Amino acid sequence: MVQSGYWHNFSIARDSGTITKVSETTACRALANTRGEARLPKRKGSAITMTKDDIQLLYEFDRWANNRVLQAASTLSAEEFTRDLGGSFRSVRDTLVHIVRCEEGWLTCWNEPSPSSTFVMDFWKRHHALFSPNAFPDLAAVQLKWAEVEREQVEFVNRVTNESLGRMIPVRTTQISLAHLMQHLANHSTYHRGQVTLMMRQLAAEPLATDFAMFLMEDRREVAGAR
Repeated sequence: MVQSGYWHNFSIARDSGTITKVSETTACRALANTRGEARLPKRKGSAITMTKDDIQLLYEFDRWANNRVLQAASTLSAEEFTRDLGGSFRSVRDTLVHIVRCEEGWLTCWNEPSPSSTFVMDFWKRHHALFSPNAFPDLAAVQLKWAEVEREQVEFVNRVTNESLGRMIPVRTTQISLAHLMQHLANHSTYHRGQVTLMMRQLAAEPLATDFAMFLMEDRREVAGAR
């Protein structure tokens, strides 16, 4: 029997042979489930789909977009920041904490020199069990945690090479390249930033756009202005 996979709404096979979609909360926390295996498509060619320059640009974007979301959240009152809006992660605060905790978690796995499948699974089980948004009572506490994770992430991203991006990391019963996992994490954060945007609108607040194209245009304006 195959249980839920690692990514949101990942299609999974049941004993009947049907394909079912799981909720995004279940998919996010599936790393804590040690039973079964994800049915990942086999891909042809190199495990590296992006170069180190591509990855570094992607994580520059990730940091820019995260900071934009935090900036937008700063306009909320304390009550609005923690209000239960009925989402998979109930509030703006809870969703932001989930994003930063996952960025922290994957960074821990990537920094492990030779992680075993057992190490990765046990780590995520403990990591999700410790998920406690209430440990972050306000935006300042979330920002403090984010700054800590971001510093460590920048150091890691700046060290990656084209060779290291091909390193295979065990994920349940398969192995996934570091390049693909880094793409996954950036995509995961984008997904949840979109949820924060919706929540901001539910609160009649003004979200800030975090489109990749906007990041590229803004970055190029800054470069042109520095000349």
